[in-house]
Amino acid sequence: MKIGIRYETVYRYDRAVRFSPHDVRLFPRSDRFVQIARLDFRTRPETTVRFGRDIFDNVVASCFFEEAAEALELRLEIDVEVVKKNPFDFVLARRAVRM
Repeated sequence: MKIGIRYETVYRYDRAVRFSPHDVRLFPRSDRFVQIARLDFRTRPETTVRFGRDIFDNVVASCFFEEAAEALELRLEIDVEVVKKNPFDFVLARRAVRM
């Protein structure tokens, strides 16, 4: 199954403000059942983005804004491929077998 995810956040301010570094955690975790086919992450104002992982193995986009701006925009487009897996592949406790 293929899934397209589109995300947008816009913060607006009355005057130009400076931004501290931002760590963005919007990305699904890849594993053998979920593969990221395409990822497009953009910010405005444009900035340097460094991708890494946190201690829980989540993808983190660290953004370092150099200029002041009246708005901060984060846009993300991801295409994800989910490999078919058996939804019934689990063990039931004995007490859960009967209703």
